[in-house]
Amino acid sequence: MTDGFEVVPKLSWLYTEPDEFEGEDTFATGGHVVSVVPGVRVGLAERVDLEAAIEIPIFRDLRTESLQAAARF
Repeated sequence: MTDGFEVVPKLSWLYTEPDEFEGEDTFATGGHVVSVVPGVRVGLAERVDLEAAIEIPIFRDLRTESLQAAARF
C-alpha cells in the first residue's frame, strides 16, 4: 500500500419491508440481502478522497422473485 491508496473491505446487510399497493404486497419487494463490498480509496488531496466499490450479493432471502442485478458498481 502507498500513501493515499487503501483497500476498503466492507460487509453490507439490507432489509426492506415489502411495498404495498391497495393493501397487497407488490411483486419483487422485501427481504434480506447480505453483500461483500470490496473497494479502494484514493486520496486526491488533503481533504478529498475518491472511493470505488462493487457490491456482490452473497445471500438473499427475498419474499418473491428478485429484479435485482447480480452486482452493483
